[in-house]
Amino acid sequence: MTKIWDTLHDWSIQDYIFPWASENYGQWLDPSSKWSNISDTCRSAYFGFIEPELSAVTVARAARTFEVQYESEKNLKPFAWDKIIYKPSKDLLYITGKIDLANPDLHQSISDSTLTIWHEPFNAHYDSSRTISEAAWKAVCPQRTLIQKETTYVRQNSARPRLAGLHIRRGDYKKWRGGECFMPDEFWADTANILIKLGYHVWVFSNEDCSFLFDLVTPKAPPFLTLSGGTFEQDAVRLMEMDLILGPPSTFPRISVDIAFEVMKKPIVYKHVQNLQQVELVIKSLSLGL
Repeated sequence: MTKIWDTLHDWSIQDYIFPWASENYGQWLDPSSKWSNISDTCRSAYFGFIEPELSAVTVARAARTFEVQYESEKNLKPFAWDKIIYKPSKDLLYITGKIDLANPDLHQSISDSTLTIWHEPFNAHYDSSRTISEAAWKAVCPQRTLIQKETTYVRQNSARPRLAGLHIRRGDYKKWRGGECFMPDEFWADTANILIKLGYHVWVFSNEDCSFLFDLVTPKAPPFLTLSGGTFEQDAVRLMEMDLILGPPSTFPRISVDIAFEVMKKPIVYKHVQNLQQVELVIKSLSLGL
């Protein structure tokens, strides 16, 4: 995420640019976006630091550039760190890894920077920041008309009250970290089957064609399986209607989960899964109320 904060004490946001780590940036920053109102000042600040073409490739390249600079200055081997709080310039702050969002020194660094780039926010320590993040999320909550429209859409197209979302991200994950977060079609089909048998209506969120699932799930599954296929804005809001979300580590559902919790007061169980054993552990923990 990219943030420009106002004051250290109340954490109110002066400006905010939404998630860093995907090609969705071009849409989030578009003046016609239905997501939220992003000021020209914030938009200009972002493009002043990052190359105009917003894609997963250019974003990853910029992030790694900052990390290499940090490693060089600290005399570290590649990726020999668990977190980074680094200023490539006097106006830019880059943070990533297992950062503590409740750390007052971090707040001050953000306050002192024109632009903060927060890469891979799913790695941060979230729980400690719950009490101070509601104002932040309200500043970027989707427009009410978008929420109402997509909430109605999900309810009208769900055959069961309990909803589970599968976030299928495959394109860049085929190579990212050696493919450790890339799961084959069979994994997603098996996971969908498990959830459907447990009484969920399964929604699939992806920027790829996932119609293969209809050929791999059980014959009775299609009434309880929906491919969302919306724009990034629509899918982000539809994710907020889920009771359970499974998928690899990713900024996209993390944002939806946090906004749903902080602004809409809707808790969503969001778990990272990479094999069926992990899926079964999630299901077991839910059945035990853990």
